[in-house]
Amino acid sequence: MKQTLGLMVDGAEIRNRVKAYARYAVAKIKMLDLWEFVLFQVSLISLGTWLGTVCAKTMKRFRHLFLIAFLGSCIYFVWRIFWCTEE
Repeated sequence: MKQTLGLMVDGAEIRNRVKAYARYAVAKIKMLDLWEFVLFQVSLISLGTWLGTVCAKTMKRFRHLFLIAFLGSCIYFVWRIFWCTEE
């Protein structure tokens, strides 16, 4: 019984932390500029294109370019949302 109660308390703590991180991320996302949303769309398009090129023979030579574009934009957004404190 004690162990179950401990798991429930730990679960509630984890849930509260996730909610706090989600609120923080949403607040930071609301501060993004228009060009950053465009970059986000490019990121999603490059991910989809990379996934498509994994199977397509004609675009296989470009798949590394799409993967690099996706990873680069993901790194930028993680930095911008969680570590950039310019505002």
